[in-house]
Amino acid sequence: MICPLCEQGGICVATIKRTETQIFICEECDAIWDNNVIKSETALTFENYMTSMDLPPLWSELTNISYL
Repeated sequence: MICPLCEQGGICVATIKRTETQIFICEECDAIWDNNVIKSETALTFENYMTSMDLPPLWSELTNISYL
């Protein structure tokens, strides 16, 4: 699946290691979705999302990364 926001990157499903929360993330622009409604208007930024949970916005904080 191609990201509806940047229209370049593939969407991956991943798990945040420390919270075990599943997210969907664009490999190119780092847009994320915390539910399965993957649309431009429902996108969040990886940096803001992680920072809001006092976690560093790094891909190394993710596990079980796979493409949709």
